[in-house]
Amino acid sequence: MLNHSKNIVTTVYTAAIGSSSREIVAGATSAGAGLLAMAAGWLGGYDKPLEFLVVLMLADYVSGVAGAFKTKTVSSDIMFWGGVRKITVLFVVGLAALIDDWVQPGARW
Repeated sequence: MLNHSKNIVTTVYTAAIGSSSREIVAGATSAGAGLLAMAAGWLGGYDKPLEFLVVLMLADYVSGVAGAFKTKTVSSDIMFWGGVRKITVLFVVGLAALIDDWVQPGARW
């Protein structure tokens, strides 16, 4: 019985994670694309203003990491809280899109 349970867990783990690094990368890429599509839909659709916001956020993050490397003050805690702030901004944008749709259903700018 224990051996059978172990085989089931191994099979499920291999199906979810993959058995090789190539499968893991492919699965993670697919999952990431699905999560991004879901988030874009929740944020009101992937349009130019949202694309501009995401590009500026990425530029801010990359410039922050580059500045930290230059000054030799790289801190995972600071990077974590910077990411939390960016997620909070996206949450507020998504909430605003939801409220806008509740107030005027189907309206676009």
